[in-house]
Amino acid sequence: MEYPTIIDTIGNTPLIRLQRKSYPNNNIVLLKLEAHNAGGSVKDRPVLNMLETALKEGTLKKTDKIVEPTSGNTGIALAMICAIKGLDLTLVMPKAMSIERRKLMGSYGATLLLSNSIESAITKAKDMVTNEGYKSLNQFANPANPEMHYKTTAQEIERQTKGAVTHVVSTMGTTGTACGIGRYMKDHDRDVQVIGVQPDESSSIQGSRNWPTEFIPAIFDRSLIEDVVDVSGAESLEAMRDLATSEGVLVGQSAGGAFLVAERIAHDPEVKNATIVAIMPDSGERYLSMPGWWEPNAKGCTEFE
Repeated sequence: MEYPTIIDTIGNTPLIRLQRKSYPNNNIVLLKLEAHNAGGSVKDRPVLNMLETALKEGTLKKTDKIVEPTSGNTGIALAMICAIKGLDLTLVMPKAMSIERRKLMGSYGATLLLSNSIESAITKAKDMVTNEGYKSLNQFANPANPEMHYKTTAQEIERQTKGAVTHVVSTMGTTGTACGIGRYMKDHDRDVQVIGVQPDESSSIQGSRNWPTEFIPAIFDRSLIEDVVDVSGAESLEAMRDLATSEGVLVGQSAGGAFLVAERIAHDPEVKNATIVAIMPDSGERYLSMPGWWEPNAKGCTEFE
C-alpha cells in the first residue's frame, strides 16, 4: 500500500502475544508496540494531532517558531513532523537523556537546548514563549494530546482484542496516553481498568515522571485511571532486559515498568480470565548508549583474525 507521506503511517501499531511467558487463571499479557510508529514512539500520535489542530485553528502559523520541553520522544516526533511541514523547531531536553535521542532530533533539523531537569526545561520553554515570541504546543496541558489516544490508541486496542481487553497498563509522562484511553473506555461504558505507572520517588525513568505537585500535567484526570503504581528504576530495567532475552522484544525502561506491572496483574490470584494490554512506548534502540542498561544481557564479544 502506498502512503502520501510518512506521517500517514502513524497508528495501527501491532499488538503481540507473549510466547514464552505463562500466567495463571487463563490470564494473558499483550504488548502494544508503539515503536512501530513512523517516528519510533507513542508520541507520534499526540504530536501529529496537536500540530494539525493548532494549524487548523490558527493558533499556530507556518511562519511561527516552535519551542517544546521534552524528555525525548515528543521531541523526536515533533522534529520529524516539523521537518515534513517545514516548521522551525527548538527543543528543550534534560541533558541526562540518552545521546540517541539528541542525535535523532538533530538529524531531523531541530535546534536542541539542554537543561538540568524536565522541570527546568518546562520553565525555559515558557520563558521563550513569553519573552521571545515562540509558540508552544504545551503537551502537558493540550487536550489534543489525550484526544488522539481516545481517537486511535483506545479504539485500536478494542478492535485488536475483539473487545476482550480488561486492563490497559500505561507509563505516565504527560499522562496523555492513560487519560485518553481511560476516557474512551468510560465514555463507552467499558469495564476496563486503566493502570498508570510512574517511577517511585527515589527513581528516574526516562520517558516517565513522578511529578511534583506544582508540575502535575493539566491534562491529568485521576478519575479516568483505576490505579497509579510506583515502580523502581532498577526493576524496570530488569523487566526490560527480560523482554529482550525471553521474547525478543527490545523496549525502553518505561516500557519495562509497564510490562512489570502487567505481569503483576496477571499473577494476581484474584484476577481471572484477564486480557492485559501493556503499552510499550518506544524501542530499546534509543537507549543502547546508557551505561549499565544492556551489559547484563551481553554474552561477550571476542575478536579473532
